[in-house]
Parts: sequence; structure tokens; C-alpha cells
Amino acid sequence: MKIYCDYCGTQIDTDKDITCPHCGAAYADDDELKTEQKRQERQLLLGDLDEKMHRIQEQEIMKEFEKHRKEKNLELIGKVIVGALSLGLAIYVMCKIGAILG
Repeated sequence: MKIYCDYCGTQIDTDKDITCPHCGAAYADDDELKTEQKRQERQLLLGDLDEKMHRIQEQEIMKEFEKHRKEKNLELIGKVIVGALSLGLAIYVMCKIGAILG
């Protein structure tokens, strides 16, 4: 991160300099640095929260999908059962008619 020295105004790269490269002043108590560090910490925290919210939303979508899939499977099973019963009844009736006519 780049900040400016409070004493001489020189730009300091806090990633490589531990004091001002021009005048040697320390910047550990620099308000600009503290503000930026707090901003970065908050951004990390919010980024983590965003990621967690995204995962929660994905889980909710998957739960809803599974619920919908199970409902559709039950609906299909119901149709198969009704179809099988209808076919069985039709065969039974045909046999009875055949027995009466035959």
C-alpha cells in the first residue's frame, strides 16, 4: 500500500519500506495507514460473508431442486401405478367378457 509521509510528504510503499525512504520517519501510527488497514480488514470480512451467503443460497437452491425432483418422482410413480391398475382392470374386464361370450 502506498501512503505519504506525515513529515516530508514523500510517498512510502508500506509493502517494502518500514520507514520513510526520504526522512526515515516511522509510519506505524499513521492515520492513513490505520484507516486503510481497517478498510482492508473490513473488505476481507465482507468478502467472506459474501462467499458464505453465496454458498447458503446455492444450498437452498439445491434443497428446492431436490424437493421438486422428489415431487415429480412421486407424481410419476402415481401415474405408473394408476396406469398399471387401469391396464389390470381392462384385462380383467376383457377376460370376463371373453368368458361370457365364449
